[in-house]
Amino acid sequence: IKLGVDEFRKLSHLQLEFMEAHACVAEGVFMTRYAKGTRVYTNYNETSVVIQGQSIPALGYAVKNG
Repeated sequence: IKLGVDEFRKLSHLQLEFMEAHACVAEGVFMTRYAKGTRVYTNYNETSVVIQGQSIPALGYAVKNG
């Protein structure tokens, strides 16, 4: 349960924000941009990738605050 709570806390500040954009930025990698500028990069690949200098783990995500 703790792992689930920890994951929720990483993104909880976005739950009431308007989603402004959703785009494919590389093969298997998508970016979602929120109203206050936060971007979430989701990697659906089985290998890690680097997008704009930020490593995104395989089958994971990275949050870049705006």
